[in-house]
Order: sequence, then structure tokens, then C-alpha cells
Amino acid sequence: MPMGLASTGLPDPAALETLVRRIVEVAQPDRIVLFGSAARGEMGPDSDLDVLGVSRRATSRREKQLLVDRMRRISRGRDAPDRARRVEL
Repeated sequence: MPMGLASTGLPDPAALETLVRRIVEVAQPDRIVLFGSAARGEMGPDSDLDVLGVSRRATSRREKQLLVDRMRRISRGRDAPDRARRVEL
């Protein structure tokens, strides 16, 4: 069962808590929004956790690149440590 999937179609609470904690440590967003199949309770075996971090903080181009690099490290997960998922700022 992939990280993040509970048997109910909902995200695994421990995986979600870990993801949120890691995002807060790296990006200190004002809000984190869960969306996609996890938010709808429709996660399947190939689902991942789609999240949006919202911040009103002004950042330089260099700070944005550092954030992208840090978020990519988080997005790799345990199942595919060599394959980062999309990170957009």
C-alpha cells in the first residue's frame, strides 16, 4: 500500500501529519490545503497526496529556488526516493 493511502479511500492520518509537519518545517506556509482524490475520499492504490501551500511572504528568485529544492526532497517519498514529483511556486 503506497504511503498516504488508508484502506478507506482517505489519506492515512499519520502520513498526512508527517507531510504537513515536513512542509511547515521547510516552507512555513500560512495555510496548507489538501485537494484531489485524497480530499474527496477517493484515494486508490496509485494515489498520492496533493497539497497546496499558501504564503503571503515575498521571496526572491533565489529563495524560491531553494524552496523548490527543499519541497522536491519532501515529494520524493519512500516509495521512489530517486523520483521527485511536481513542485510549483
